[in-house]
Amino acid sequence: MEFSGRIVRLFKTREGVSARTGNAWKSLPFVFEYHENETDRYADSVLLETFDKDIMGKIAQFVEKDAEGRAVIINGEMRLTKMVEARCGFGHSTRMYDSRCYNDVRLYRMEVLTGVEPLGEASGTGAERQTDSFAELKPADAGDDLPF
Repeated sequence: MEFSGRIVRLFKTREGVSARTGNAWKSLPFVFEYHENETDRYADSVLLETFDKDIMGKIAQFVEKDAEGRAVIINGEMRLTKMVEARCGFGHSTRMYDSRCYNDVRLYRMEVLTGVEPLGEASGTGAERQTDSFAELKPADAGDDLPF
């Protein structure tokens, strides 16, 4: 599956050493929000993670930094100056372990497109669509006999 969407939340990088190979690794987990088709009213989201250093570098340009050039991290999340628009290809798989099923979503391709204004400030965001749907609601008639 391949979708265009936005990185709306960016978590602190994870790093470690592979028990199998002994090589150091680093990953960047993020929440990717997308629409399956153009008629979807509400966005779907998925937690993805990239191990690609080039992609991490492209995303880093949209991370808010302090005076010393380090990423601003609050409650385990990096603050973004702009939402990162990207095209992500990912798939899912299920595996069994000790008679239990575990789902796994794997990122196999990612292309960082551009940065866009934060949600709620740019036109056509999911937040605006949700607000617009509430604007269509009309107050109940005074003669309505419903108790709620």
